[in-house]
Amino acid sequence: MSPEAAQFDSQFVLQQLEGLPRAAKYWVGYSGGADSTALLHALANIKDQLPAPLHAVHFHHGLQTTAGDWQRHCELTCQQWNVPLTVRQLHLNLPPGKSPEAEARRLRYQAVEQLLGTGEIYLTAHHANDLAETLFLNLMRGSGLDGLASIPPRRQLGAGWLARPLLRCRRDQLEQYLRDRQISWVEDPSNLNQDYDRNYLRQFLFPAIEERWPELLSSLCQTAEHAAETRDVLRQLLADIFRRVRIDPHSLSLPALLEQDRKIQALILRQWIHEHGVNYPPRVRLHSFLLQLNDSAGEPNSAELKWSGWQIKRYL
Repeated sequence: MSPEAAQFDSQFVLQQLEGLPRAAKYWVGYSGGADSTALLHALANIKDQLPAPLHAVHFHHGLQTTAGDWQRHCELTCQQWNVPLTVRQLHLNLPPGKSPEAEARRLRYQAVEQLLGTGEIYLTAHHANDLAETLFLNLMRGSGLDGLASIPPRRQLGAGWLARPLLRCRRDQLEQYLRDRQISWVEDPSNLNQDYDRNYLRQFLFPAIEERWPELLSSLCQTAEHAAETRDVLRQLLADIFRRVRIDPHSLSLPALLEQDRKIQALILRQWIHEHGVNYPPRVRLHSFLLQLNDSAGEPNSAELKWSGWQIKRYL
């Protein structure tokens, strides 16, 4: 189903929830922006039909001088809609060269993981535009299948789940839903800053491309879906090999790994890294590490791969 085919309303959201694991509680990530406001309002309208209680959570990042105003807006809105709201303060301590937005996102998901109880589901308002933008940015970085699969509709997080029920809805559908009901939302001024790659896509590049190819959004979403399907099939096909190679969560059998074709070795290492929820190392470094592993003339313990505070090392 293309994004254009999805008509956003409360019943659409309810249908999306039916495809998720049975929830003990629903948490909606509520920033006060248009996307999360539309999701929260649609759920608040049907909270008596939901199989679990509905709660909202707002993260105060302090990245903007108006962050306190956003929090008060969220508190008043949740009070009006009779939805319990939890507010969490996030304290950013940025290392040199680290993006404030990336660090805020990391802290936010870390806080969500601590928040979720067994079987609870955290819902975000990521939509088709977010998915297409993420795919395009990953494509510009030379990403593989995981990057092209873009934003997963759901994944396990801590004791519960993270789910994104609006990936088939467009941003303009959500905003029109709010305008039709005269519901206000807050605007993040940083969304206008074209120094950020995602904002450049939204404000300049995508509108220009869509003048020539109006189906851009649908095509990118379909590409992400195809990539996700291919990735999942590959993991299924590799499952037996991976079980033979994997000794425990922190070690692999080198003889079993070296029995495989070099490309299969790379896929196994990526699957092992993915299992730990870690970002992949650069492709060049990964293949250099595999060359060291396959070099029988090398020193037994000399092969190692270091990236982003992680390390894989040969011990034999």
